[in-house]
Amino acid sequence: MKNTIHMVILLFILSVLLGGNTPAQSLKKPSPAEQAILDKAIPIIQSVLDRFGDNDWSLNQDWYNGEPYVPISDDGTGPIGIDQNFEREYQVQENSKRFNTIIMPLNNKLQELNSKYQEEYQAIQSKSVKEQEDFMSKSNPTMDSITAIGDKAEELNEIDVYAYVNTTLIKGKPVNDPGINVRGASLVTKLNHGYYQKDNWISYFLAFGNWKGLKYNNEFNCYYYKFRNTKTSSIQNIVIVMTGAPDRMKELMNKIDWSVLNKALTE
Repeated sequence: MKNTIHMVILLFILSVLLGGNTPAQSLKKPSPAEQAILDKAIPIIQSVLDRFGDNDWSLNQDWYNGEPYVPISDDGTGPIGIDQNFEREYQVQENSKRFNTIIMPLNNKLQELNSKYQEEYQAIQSKSVKEQEDFMSKSNPTMDSITAIGDKAEELNEIDVYAYVNTTLIKGKPVNDPGINVRGASLVTKLNHGYYQKDNWISYFLAFGNWKGLKYNNEFNCYYYKFRNTKTSSIQNIVIVMTGAPDRMKELMNKIDWSVLNKALTE
């Protein structure tokens, strides 16, 4: 479960990098023209996020509060900045097919290893102080297995998804996997580490809008978006970020008709 204080801090940092949330004192309610754009885009974004759930996966947390604001600096032209957190967490439902075939065997193995470690710990109590200290300080194969399997069980049990509107950049390098087809995306990138606290997980960035032909920035491992100057408020790109169970992410990338997100773009 996410730590609320840490999440607030991390969300603020990443909002600066990704062009998302803005400090509350700099916000205003959308103008009628901006609201009309948001009223069209937000239901489309939510409809895509709704596809992440099914008989195996249930929505555990949704951070969208339904009250999008925009920066006071927005003058009715160019890309709209939106102060809203399109973030969801999906987890495997207990007693579902996925839970019984994938998660439960891992949980059973963890219980078995935990019992083994407790036996090893009890056995060392009759040894010398030095042997006890060595047991606690050195790498223990049983504990290493517990950690590895526990991390795997957590990863396979969860999908975190984020949606960003008019983001300034995306991380990672283009996906080169013939088994992945994201319909409607102009660029799909992959990071071999997770998003926010999920360092050991894989992350994918699905970019919609005019991301083609952009130059990769080696120093910062990202692509910077080039916004167009417009006479009216606009949504020029949408980026979906997901991290969690690798098999589920690939399934969703191939299964969902992502092209609907392009209907939320105004340019």
